[in-house]
Amino acid sequence: MVQVTARKVMKWPYYKGSIRRKGEEFEVTDELTARKLQALGRVDIIPPGEYARKDMVATGNTIADARTEYKKVIGKRPFMGWDEATIRAKIASED
Repeated sequence: MVQVTARKVMKWPYYKGSIRRKGEEFEVTDELTARKLQALGRVDIIPPGEYARKDMVATGNTIADARTEYKKVIGKRPFMGWDEATIRAKIASED
């Protein structure tokens, strides 16, 4: 996997998922695909070691924790498009 940053909004099938926004970081399957997208002016390749995967960073106050807490308090899963602040606000309003 190669980590890249989108230069503009993308609707191409070279990556898994839906639309990628400008400045959004994501992974493509191989280096050849990353280089093709870079040549087309769609992405910037991030050199290895200059990024940390968000799921590997231990902060103790992550969105996964907020989702788990929301499920315990509210009784159902939160909308996956909500950020951590929104989930925490909804938990606080329920109490």
